[in-house]
Amino acid sequence: MRVKQKLWSNLIIYASGIGTVMALLGLCVGISLYSPSRRYVFGGAASGVPYRGKKRLHMTLGLFFGIVACTWAFSGMLSMDPFPVTNRRGPGGNDRTVSFLGRIQAVLRVRRLEMSEYAAKPPLTALAELGNLRVKQLDFTSFDDQPIYVAALNSHETRIVPVHGDPHTEYDRERIFEMVSDAARPYDVVDKHVLTQYDRYYLDRHRQQPLPVLFIKLNDPQNTQLYIDQRTARLVGEHSDASSFVTRWLYHGLHSMDFPWLYNHRPAWDIVVLTLMLGGLALCVTAIILAWGLLRRKLTLSERANAPS
Repeated sequence: MRVKQKLWSNLIIYASGIGTVMALLGLCVGISLYSPSRRYVFGGAASGVPYRGKKRLHMTLGLFFGIVACTWAFSGMLSMDPFPVTNRRGPGGNDRTVSFLGRIQAVLRVRRLEMSEYAAKPPLTALAELGNLRVKQLDFTSFDDQPIYVAALNSHETRIVPVHGDPHTEYDRERIFEMVSDAARPYDVVDKHVLTQYDRYYLDRHRQQPLPVLFIKLNDPQNTQLYIDQRTARLVGEHSDASSFVTRWLYHGLHSMDFPWLYNHRPAWDIVVLTLMLGGLALCVTAIILAWGLLRRKLTLSERANAPS
């Protein structure tokens, strides 16, 4: 089974690589033939394209959508991980980075508490403190090793009811910053703020990832960026220079037009993607038509050459 998967993956990689090279060659040929001074003449009219009919249409589409066809094939190849990133480890490198990330996840993780720790505020008392709010679910959890109830009102709204404190909608922002800063030692926090809209590395086309979130940037060798949901005190996103650049920009960016400025101005993303898809489809269709026409002429000539006299 693994052998078949490996063969299939290699086939896709080779096909994508060939597609990338062919698209790039076609684009280079089209650019070299195009004449901005319109030196070609057809039917008494000047033209910048040295063809007419189907060839003219194909070259025109290639000049507009050729680069997209090239980057789309290349980014599709990257989805199969043809160039595994070398795991470089050394002093101050990935070993220490993994270590402090584990500590950060550990301090934010829910610790299993004994039921006796909730005795100071039983569930019915916690529900009473929420007044007339309609609670669908009440979870026993913890934050900063303190017992807490989390009341789910609907699919998006929650309330936090500490056993030793009053209800609120979010965890203490400064305490989260302090916990992460302590766990990240020996590295320091160089930037921290509340992120109210998606940025280059934390975004969601369907806008289901939580907002606002707490943004924390560290000065470790990988320039790690963390995104923490203040309503749940959980790590919901992470970015580091070494691990995310290829995936973020060369794959998601080129293959899915995964750019924040498009997402923040919907339906701009939809219009751009639909236009590029239709242009790429038209480019492929004209290429197939021209290739079939050439193949058919070759076959006809071959049949004539082999026909008995």
